[in-house]
This record gives sequence, structure tokens and C-alpha cells, in this order.
Amino acid sequence: MNPEVSQTVQVMTSSRESALALFEQGQIDDAVSMLRALAVAGIHDVHSAAECWNDLGNIYAHHHQLGEALSAFRRAVQLAPGSAMLWNNLGGILRRVGENQSAEFAFRQAIVRQEHFFAAHQNLAELLDLRGEALEAARHHCIAYVEGPREGKSFEMLGVAYYHLDQKELAADVYRQWLEVEPENPIAQHRLASCVSEGVPERMQDECVEAMFDAFAPSFDAHLAGLDYQGPAFLSKALYSVINGKKNLTILDAGCGTGLCGPVLRPFASHLIGIDISSGILEKARSRHCYDQLEKSELTVFLQAAHEVFDVVAACDTFNYFGFLLPVFQAAARALKVKGVLAFTVEDDSAPSAEGWRLALHGRYVHADEALNRWLDESGFDIQMMNRVPLRQELGKAVNATVYVAQRRV
Repeated sequence: MNPEVSQTVQVMTSSRESALALFEQGQIDDAVSMLRALAVAGIHDVHSAAECWNDLGNIYAHHHQLGEALSAFRRAVQLAPGSAMLWNNLGGILRRVGENQSAEFAFRQAIVRQEHFFAAHQNLAELLDLRGEALEAARHHCIAYVEGPREGKSFEMLGVAYYHLDQKELAADVYRQWLEVEPENPIAQHRLASCVSEGVPERMQDECVEAMFDAFAPSFDAHLAGLDYQGPAFLSKALYSVINGKKNLTILDAGCGTGLCGPVLRPFASHLIGIDISSGILEKARSRHCYDQLEKSELTVFLQAAHEVFDVVAACDTFNYFGFLLPVFQAAARALKVKGVLAFTVEDDSAPSAEGWRLALHGRYVHADEALNRWLDESGFDIQMMNRVPLRQELGKAVNATVYVAQRRV
């Protein structure tokens, strides 16, 4: 660099620091005047001039002088169009003045210039959310999450974000790090198994289910509401069409969770029992005052102990935590009266395995129709209804499921 230019840069840098010090001291007008003079004078150092305009934009934005802020950020970008930070700042002020389309363009320009710029991804995600572009928004939320500072972020959520970005190996690495910290953590073990397809159990271990839902209990209902969860409504509709309006039934809500199915099952029931393995989640169910009885139990064990007790066994979003369902179906057949009904939902498998079930990357089990139909037949059930439904949304995608209603044979 020419010595004269170098000296000019040093002077500008020192003067800019002085201007920012004035701003910190509350001498706003003096700071603005100095920065404007520096920006105009910085003909030999475009980068320093762009920084001055950016500083001015930030000051104006801080004081809600949005027109002046917008003008300053535009000048900064004109001088240094390769700066991701400047494009992101311009996008932020464009959004504040309601120019969302231009803001989106600016955020995308920032990402083009710096692929892993988490702030720009987060800003773009929030803008896409406002426009209802949930799927693309979710992708940018996940990128922002994994690229941003790690402090305060859980291993579980980092792994889930990597999974949604189709970065299975990075998700697996996160779960391995988790296990280094907590070697016996059942959720970490289960999540790792879903990534590496090794050591996959036939169903989620009791300790894992209990730990996961005990932690999840306080926010469970709000979380599902945000996912447009429709399981209870779909199950109720299917059940109603098969039992022909019968009431005074003894019904088991198997894996009742916080009791979301309680209100839709109660009209059919003279006696409604809910069971779940999580004591934390059962407390939430108890507060609904829908159930005559609530029990803490593992589902298969509970069913095996009953003999022709129930008219209906309902399992909404419960069999997602079981892979091989034949033992559960057999136990349900034992627990149901003759002609009793088993109603349940399962998530569909888009890539069926030879076993008819697999542990998907999201940590839940998915199932193939052929296997379910065979297991139901072997357990003594006749299928009365199969209905494909969009069970809920997950990061902008519909989770496709099937509602089954099957009747026990004589």
C-alpha cells in the first residue's frame, strides 16, 4: 500500500474510533458529524468509508431514524458490495421499514457472500416465517442454530437441527459428544442409534421414554399446538364411524400423554382409563379431569395383565415409540373383549425395510402397511378402516400417518 494511503487509513481508523467513543458518551450529534465527514473524506479507503456509513446506519437505527439509517446502509453496501455484514444490516433496516421483498434479497446476498453467516440465516428465516414459507424457513432456522454460538444449546437440539439439514454424520458426532458427557443418557443412546442404524432396539427403552416425556411435560401441549397436531381429531372420527355411536364403553387411552385424547374419548366411555410411562406427563393428564383412572405403566405389560377388559384400546401417537408391534397387538387382543376395537395411529415409512419397521432419524419408529396388516391378522384382528392423514407439521413438512381401526375376532 502507498505510504500516504496507509497513513490516511490509520488516521481514519483512529478518527472513527474517536467518533464511536463520542457516541458511547452520549454525544450523538458530534459522533454523527465526525462520521459523516470521515465517510465523505474516505476516497482513498473505500473499506473505511463503508464502515463509517455502517456506523452511521447503526446509530440512526438505534435512534429510530429509519430513513437516514436506510440511506447510510445503502451507501455502505455500494462502497463494499462484497461484505456479508453490510448486506445483512441493510436487510434488517429494510425489514423495519416494511420493504420485505428487498430485505429478503439483501439477506440472501449476505448468505451468498458468507455461507455460514448465522445471523443472516436467522433473519431470512424470520422473514420467510412471516410469509408462510415454513419449509424453507425451517431450513434457515436450523442453519442459524448450528452455525451460531454453541453456548446454552443442548446436544439434543443440535443433533435434531443437523438431522433436519440431512447431515446425519454431524448429528451422530453431536450425540457421541453427548454420550462422552453423559455415558448412560438413554435419549443420547437412542438418538445415536437412529443415526448409525446400529444397536437399534425393537422399541424405545422405558428409561428413554420416561426421561424424554418427563422433561417435555410442561411444554408438551403448546409444542403440539404449534405443529398443528390433529391426531385426537382423526382418531375420534375413525373410531366413531366404526363403533356406530355406541356409548357406555370401557376404554383404555394407551399412552395417554397429557390427555389430549381424553375429551374426544370421554363421550364414548362409561369408564375411561389412561396409562403412560411418564409420571410428569400423567400429572398434566390428571388436570384435565377426563379420566376415571390414571396409571403409570409400560403399555405392553399393562395389556398383558388384562383379560377381556376393554371395549376399546386407543393409541394415538403411541406406537411411534415401538418398532416391532406384533407383541403389542397380541397383548391388545388379550385385553380386549370379543369384537373389541383397537384404534391407533402410526407414522408411514417412506422407505420400508424388510422387517416392516425402522427407527427413523427423527427418533421415532415408522411402519409399513404390509407388516402392520400381517401383525394384526396374526393377532386376531380384522381391519375395519385404514385412513391416510397428515398427522402434524414438523419443520414445515407434513408428517404422514395412517389411522387404523381393527376389531378383535371371536
